[in-house]
Amino acid sequence: MKKYGFVILLVFFCRSAFAGCKFSANTTNFIFTPVNIQPISLTNNTNEPQLVATYSTNGSPALITQGNDDYHAEMSVWTTSSIKPLTTKTSTGAVLFPINLDGLYATSSGYAFAFKISSGSRSAYITDISNMPQPLFADLEQSECDNKTWDITLELWHVNSYLRDEKKFSAITPLSDAYFRLKFVGDYDDSDAFISLSSFSIPVTPVTCNLSVNSPVIDFGELSFNNVNAWPAKTVTLISNNCSQVGLAEMHILANGNPTKNNYALLNKLTGDDAAEGISLKFFRIPNPTADDGPIPIETDDSPDYASISNCDDTTFGSDGFISSCTHTIYARFGTSFNSTQKNGKFEASATFSVTYY
Repeated sequence: MKKYGFVILLVFFCRSAFAGCKFSANTTNFIFTPVNIQPISLTNNTNEPQLVATYSTNGSPALITQGNDDYHAEMSVWTTSSIKPLTTKTSTGAVLFPINLDGLYATSSGYAFAFKISSGSRSAYITDISNMPQPLFADLEQSECDNKTWDITLELWHVNSYLRDEKKFSAITPLSDAYFRLKFVGDYDDSDAFISLSSFSIPVTPVTCNLSVNSPVIDFGELSFNNVNAWPAKTVTLISNNCSQVGLAEMHILANGNPTKNNYALLNKLTGDDAAEGISLKFFRIPNPTADDGPIPIETDDSPDYASISNCDDTTFGSDGFISSCTHTIYARFGTSFNSTQKNGKFEASATFSVTYY
């Protein structure tokens, strides 16, 4: 009996290790360096998201990909371990990344970065990012990958109603770590490009106002202890005008010596036989305060920013929504001191009225 056999030839075809596209070796750690940086300012004082500035690299340095077969590839975006995006997004749906303000990590200043990736007819914002790959461009053909330059656009946005930082800042800078990574996932190997920002600085246009006062001296004339209720209130008006980029104006009263222990009044700076005693000078928001209307606290070296008054009495806004002019009106009044001997004489006190703009 003859035995018959069959020889079966098995042939396997292997694809390239990369999924049709990869980043060139010299761009796997890509450092974005914007050009033509100019001082920035907000277009409008609004709660709505607004694009403040757009920056590009003008092709230098270049993020280049290479294609090595006809397999369709997918570019994904991943987060890095150090920089987390904010919860707010732009009106275009882009995720926002934190910035530095004068070297401080700032997540609530209102300013943040958004990124757009593009090449040829392909263009997309980074709208979703996590520690898992999020598709950015699907079905990239070899012609869209091979020796192609990908442009990264950096956008600076203002996205919420937090119009100022408690610390007035002068420059926006990026964080030092990689913001995100672009990734091609292959059958057997991966290709990454970690995207970082160079150490550039975006100047912030300073807020400005012209400040004046109705009179640098308050003269009460002669007062009598026999008719305390007739003592007048004197008006101090601080006028801020020709303002630019001002979202808030805060007034402060600073003691130039001789405050009371509770910082609610100024005592007499004069001493000697002809110095008045038993009275103090207080400041109010209304001309005829009642017992329920407490005086304005006075700042000292031990209580900075203790007495800021942020509400103007009269405010004019420009077409951009920012303050163009405003006034702070304060009323100065004398009062008698409790458990103190009252004595006729001269009284002198000094205070500094200032306005801080944001």
